[in-house]
Amino acid sequence: MSKTKSQAVAKVRPVERDYVAVLGDAITPDVWRVIVDKAVELAKDGEPKAREWVTRLVLGREVMRLSQLARRESQGITAGDEIGAAIAIDHMSALEISLRHDGSITALQLAEKSKKGDL
Repeated sequence: MSKTKSQAVAKVRPVERDYVAVLGDAITPDVWRVIVDKAVELAKDGEPKAREWVTRLVLGREVMRLSQLARRESQGITAGDEIGAAIAIDHMSALEISLRHDGSITALQLAEKSKKGDL
């Protein structure tokens, strides 16, 4: 049986929490800025690991394909629509939302309802 994320988090030893807390104290926003600036510099110079790291932080693990972007743009879906849909979905996590075209509500429709305050 596989463990859920919450079960895995519950298994963290107290000493591990102490080390993470120390790391959190050491990596201030100013220190993080230095790290990011260096990674961007290395990425621009062609360093593969730096490019991978920066790309993952900026675009995420699953990058949208150009064909997906073109399809969304042709349908008039904006980045704002997608952000609104994501926020609405996060707030409605208890509600089962079907993305099928069988008359059930879509994420975009839910975002529109959220914008209008109809939720």
